[in-house]
Amino acid sequence: MNKLFFSGKMLYRILKNSNKLKEIEKRLKVKIESRGKGGVIVKSLKNDSVAEYNASRILEAFALGFEIKAALQLEDVDYSFVKINVRDFVRGSRIGSAVGRVIGKEGRTKQVIEELSGCSIVVSDHAVAVIGRSENAETAANALISLIRGSKQANIYKFLEKSRARLRELEEENIEKFIEKEKPKGQSKKAEKKAKKG
Repeated sequence: MNKLFFSGKMLYRILKNSNKLKEIEKRLKVKIESRGKGGVIVKSLKNDSVAEYNASRILEAFALGFEIKAALQLEDVDYSFVKINVRDFVRGSRIGSAVGRVIGKEGRTKQVIEELSGCSIVVSDHAVAVIGRSENAETAANALISLIRGSKQANIYKFLEKSRARLRELEEENIEKFIEKEKPKGQSKKAEKKAKKG
């Protein structure tokens, strides 16, 4: 059993969307109950601590403002949820401007970071949260922290573009290694070339 606590606004978002709660409960086979003063209990119907943990992360992501579809990605072990507390990186008087930098003019900065990182991003009063494939979420979180600390948007975009290119290279290398590993034993390079020509 996991017990979570949410602020009034976050708890309201959870409780007003009972159909989304039922979707989480059904999919992960858990029971979610409100327990006064911002408390929420998540219990597995099958005594499955992994399901409780996943449901808790999904619930927290949903409460922060992620769409349920994005939050449910956290069921997959390849996806990560990173929450950045802006207060950890800037003083109280600069929180508003730091959050504004993350959002950008008409939401453009946030949108570009989402596109370059392949992640979903939500910005609240003093927190920024990321959901995406683990490598991408970590990269996006590092970029967002740099942006919160005052780095220029252009530098953040360059960093993300380089990171995306490097991840593509790694994926291609992994595919090549997999193909090499799956080749029938004893097949020579000459036989390979013949097969390609023929």
